[in-house]
Amino acid sequence: MKKILLFLSLPLLLAGCGGKSKAPKDAAIRQDSSSVAIDNAKFLFSDKDNASFELYQRQDGYHYTSTEVAYNMVYLVLPGKKMQHYVAKWTTYAKSCTGCEKALRNIKAELYDVTSPYNLVLSVDHKCDKITFDVNTYQTVDYGCCASEDTYQVYDYNKQLIVEYNTVAIGSVPNKPLRFYAGYESAAYGEPWVGTLYLAYSSSNRYTIRIKDEKNRLENCEFSPGITIVGKKQDTQSGVECTLWSLEKANSQKDISGIEVRLNYGEVGPDIKVIIPITNGLPFGKEDRVQEVEVGR
Repeated sequence: MKKILLFLSLPLLLAGCGGKSKAPKDAAIRQDSSSVAIDNAKFLFSDKDNASFELYQRQDGYHYTSTEVAYNMVYLVLPGKKMQHYVAKWTTYAKSCTGCEKALRNIKAELYDVTSPYNLVLSVDHKCDKITFDVNTYQTVDYGCCASEDTYQVYDYNKQLIVEYNTVAIGSVPNKPLRFYAGYESAAYGEPWVGTLYLAYSSSNRYTIRIKDEKNRLENCEFSPGITIVGKKQDTQSGVECTLWSLEKANSQKDISGIEVRLNYGEVGPDIKVIIPITNGLPFGKEDRVQEVEVGR
């Protein structure tokens, strides 16, 4: 292989990682080519890391690898702690080529405690295209290739998988720690199964509803249906999340009743709907962890 090597070293500065750099002598960050002056500020934290790019030439085209580093502040709740700010660091390793449908990526994401900034409190590592930190969970995204759907995974901060899906609707009770995911994943079971709906409250509390299509009415439907959570008139919808104001007095899962999860295949294929009522926090009011339903119900 003929090798063309390009190496770019991009020092990235933020408030940082154990022992890689020392605090400046004064209380403000000095202005230079790699930092921005912050006057009258108490110095807390600094980190420097390198981004890189390597280019190779083969008979079938150019191949390349890259390392990217990014930082930001996030505000979230880790197990056993109050909500607070953390310094987030993402290191993305990628490999691709000219003509490739997508890059192969591996992301390492880290959180540092601002009250003890050189203390690494969480590190996760996933083969995916993106990692985002939310208040009580973090999410990975693997972008679809060759017209396939994106795949999402939601984890708690104990690194346990809550739900995996292609499309999702979220139900939440206002001012309460009651929240659930209705995530749909295209079936991997083969006929007559066309998909799976997961109703997930946590990593250890999840229900699986397999969608059956005995009459092959959806055999040419290649994408996941639209999902909505339908409650009462006072419930409000914002994006994929439905805030269940009608259930604001609910204190536990068993108090969640009178709502439906609706799958609308008409958004991607034939005008077929599947309706799953939630009673006492359970799909169809049943405690079975694995259930099934026929398309058109």
